[in-house]
Amino acid sequence: MAKVEEKKASLRKDELKDVLREMLLIRRFEEKVEEQFRAGELPGFLHVAIGQEACAVGVCRALELVSSEKAAPAPALARASLAAEWDAAIGVLPADWSDLLCELELTSSDHVERAALLIAPINPVQAGTGRPGFRFRSAHTFGYGASSGMVRRCLARLDEDGIPGEVRIVRALSDTQPVGTQGPVWYVGGKAV
Repeated sequence: MAKVEEKKASLRKDELKDVLREMLLIRRFEEKVEEQFRAGELPGFLHVAIGQEACAVGVCRALELVSSEKAAPAPALARASLAAEWDAAIGVLPADWSDLLCELELTSSDHVERAALLIAPINPVQAGTGRPGFRFRSAHTFGYGASSGMVRRCLARLDEDGIPGEVRIVRALSDTQPVGTQGPVWYVGGKAV
């Protein structure tokens, strides 16, 4: 049979009173909010946490406020240039690659319009992935899509303009010989791209 150790409270009596006061304050607030919600004074959805006050108070007492002046700056991520990412991606393809479907994901939607102008020669299409960026096609020797050299020049333009992002190859085909078309038709999510 397991033994249960009894632990005594490590808080002083005045601290325990403070804890109780905080829990009661939270409870009264929750009850008032629920009352106003039921009366139709608050729109939307409400989920009260009545009975969970000790969790909130306990967690807040365990946390330590380090500084409230300003948030620490986010560490700078060392990113390769987009042109270098493109070179690396092309470098691992088989020598007979013929067609690529690629994505350029931007770090912010603030850059979408400027990026579209800078990479216009590669015929970018907004990706439709829910993230800011574009899809584009590249062809090795012929077909539908920009040459890999043109893609690199356009990505270098973004680098020069300070527009960060990530480029990746989504689909690749090797040794295709299209007859009577500009290149292969790719289907992503049931749609031709």
